[in-house]
Amino acid sequence: MLALVIAAAITAPGSPLDRARWPASWITAAGAPERDPVVLHFRKALTLAAAPTRFVVRVSADNRFLLHVNGQRVGAGPARGDLEHWRYQTYDLAPFLRAGKNLIAATVWNFGLKAPIAQISRQTGFILQGEDAAAANTDPSWEAAIESGHAVLPASADAIVKRGFYYAAGPGERRDATTFDWDWDGPASKSPAWQRAVSLMTGNPRAIRDGSPSQLSPKGWMLVRDPLPPMEHTSIPTGRVVRVDPSVRAEPGFPANGRAVFPARAKTRLLLDRRELTNAYPEIAVSGGRGAVLRVTYSEALVGPDGLKGNRDEIEGKEMTGLYDELVADGQSRIFSPLWWRAWRYLELEATTGDEPLVVERVGAHFTGFPLALDARFDADDPALGKLWEMAFRTLRISAHETYMDSPYWEQLQYVGDTRITALLSYLMSNEDRLARQAIEGFDQSRTADGLTVSRHPSREVQYIPPYSLFWIGMVHDFWMYRDDPGFVRARLPGVRTVLDWFLARQRPDGLMGWAPFWAHVDPAAGGARQTEEGGSGAVTAQLAVALGEAADLEEALGDRRRGATFRERQRAAVKGLASLWDEQRGLLRDHPGATTYSHDVNILAILLRLMPSPKLIQNVIALGHEAPVRTREAGRLVPASLYFRFYLHRALHVLKQADAFLDLIKPWREMLGMGLTAFPEFSDPTRSDSHAWTAHPAFDFLTTVAGIRPDGPGFRRVRIEPHLGKLGRVEARIPHPRGPLEVSYRRSGKRIEAKVVLPPDTAGIMVWKGRTYPLAAGMTRTLSLPD
Repeated sequence: MLALVIAAAITAPGSPLDRARWPASWITAAGAPERDPVVLHFRKALTLAAAPTRFVVRVSADNRFLLHVNGQRVGAGPARGDLEHWRYQTYDLAPFLRAGKNLIAATVWNFGLKAPIAQISRQTGFILQGEDAAAANTDPSWEAAIESGHAVLPASADAIVKRGFYYAAGPGERRDATTFDWDWDGPASKSPAWQRAVSLMTGNPRAIRDGSPSQLSPKGWMLVRDPLPPMEHTSIPTGRVVRVDPSVRAEPGFPANGRAVFPARAKTRLLLDRRELTNAYPEIAVSGGRGAVLRVTYSEALVGPDGLKGNRDEIEGKEMTGLYDELVADGQSRIFSPLWWRAWRYLELEATTGDEPLVVERVGAHFTGFPLALDARFDADDPALGKLWEMAFRTLRISAHETYMDSPYWEQLQYVGDTRITALLSYLMSNEDRLARQAIEGFDQSRTADGLTVSRHPSREVQYIPPYSLFWIGMVHDFWMYRDDPGFVRARLPGVRTVLDWFLARQRPDGLMGWAPFWAHVDPAAGGARQTEEGGSGAVTAQLAVALGEAADLEEALGDRRRGATFRERQRAAVKGLASLWDEQRGLLRDHPGATTYSHDVNILAILLRLMPSPKLIQNVIALGHEAPVRTREAGRLVPASLYFRFYLHRALHVLKQADAFLDLIKPWREMLGMGLTAFPEFSDPTRSDSHAWTAHPAFDFLTTVAGIRPDGPGFRRVRIEPHLGKLGRVEARIPHPRGPLEVSYRRSGKRIEAKVVLPPDTAGIMVWKGRTYPLAAGMTRTLSLPD
């Protein structure tokens, strides 16, 4: 595996560039549109007396840039943010520079209204600011050119939308090799399009402190340093040929070695299957075939005549459909890669040729994503659990980029509901919290004047899901429990209070929520808030009560105890209102006062609140957990929770002291193993997305429920080990606790459980087994023989 490693330079705290206007200017090309789709090239010739040992630059663009120095790829960005928090990347160019002549070059693009919904924009521009020297600063000494040979393909994404699916990721791209400037990053480029760059404005850091009063409120992009490392850019295999037209001659080693020849005057296809989903930049090397159009289509799965996916491994009688890019060949040897990465398992090459055959020399790819490493381990004597563990981490991996994403193929948006789950997985599987911090801060910064956070951030289309603001409070509480950084959590308290102020202003005298506006989404299986014109939603009220308890925890530990007491009081009122929804005959809570409908999510949340632990309620909630999840409410039926909301069902098992039932409740995930899925889908079939972050949560329970590793207080400073082995005979697990590895193992032997716990330094805890508590000393190994 070949990895291109680019180390971002560390910006010294308190650098003058963090507080003052940058000498560099944002630049564009003469005649370039401000917001319409466009691809631009920029370049700057630089002569150096000697190769530098350090040459640090800050780089940003709107929308995106690809930076090359002397023909070598340095990096890409900027990481997505909003206009008040516009990221810049920091690079040390010294390894790429030499004595004498050098060329710094960048491709910048803006896909306008066809860009991913997660992409915010002001106008197309590029900026590069040197930290040590001004020689490379962007200004009119740079050259700029409009690239006419690369454009968006709106019809590519439109075809997906016409199938009835919500699509929010980027468009397909079309490169015309006959007009594209293939030498844009080198001195050989003689394109007449090159002109002096046009300055737009100076670079303005968000923390600017100098200048005139107008500059103290910086206009344009408010620049902030990207806190994340560079995204991974690693060579990966692209699979094997699984279907090919007879007239296409594919050599045995294709696509990694050997060629595929598409005949002249024909439209022919070849299908590759890489056996698992990935996010990557494809690289298609071609030769010959002047005037031929090569269409590259990407899909998570093939689709049958009935429009369903079925077993993802099966291809017979199925159709390839999805997002596609196109290359118009010019008869020369070229390598095509789109400007933005693609998500796929299946990749199809379709060539429409003229008088010359088109030769595809190679199909390569570079995986991209946040550099998450699997630092945890889970192993048991049930092989299916190991496969699900691998699927969960793959789902996490391809759902983590510059932000967390719900689905890499369909949306690439960071929603609170999904992100809460992927953040927890990151803490325990990778000992990683940088993406989670960014997400928690980003949602905090997105709050509107009336107090709500947006449901997804960043996004150029504002969307409000009020219950997601409550789940954001849950994210803050999770961080408080799993990471030992009280200062970060304390800084979120003003936002937590403002969110709750919005809800408490709408809480009715009977404790239930009043009318919840916008999209009051809780569980997609049950529908929205399920409320009358006066409100009264049981689901939203229950979520409010949970969030009030979490916020009270935070206030009592880090903030205002009086406010915490108020939150407890309002929580009790909400719980009392929920109690009024109890239907003794059904043994369930109604959706709202007077309702004849009942939903799993309301009753799951009621258990989390320890509300009326009636035997009927417990029996009904767990019984529903054994039913197959459905996507939408069916008339007259109590709908089981979706795959997503079963995360909260599994939390409820701990309250009920029924956590041994967990392994029996993951049947829907076990069934996925027989469907050829390699990541967890959005819903049980039929589903839109074959990789959806919110469904990966069983791995969290493998560690916290089965292996039983949980925080026993804030900051994970103490641990609670309480395993729930079900029928398993052997379990071994390890997590990357913030203070070092934490390991547990359990093995059934006769009528005993042989348990071993290894704690990290400075971290003590307890082990709980069948109601008995065993102390665990910090940094020590303890072996226990427990009754089965």
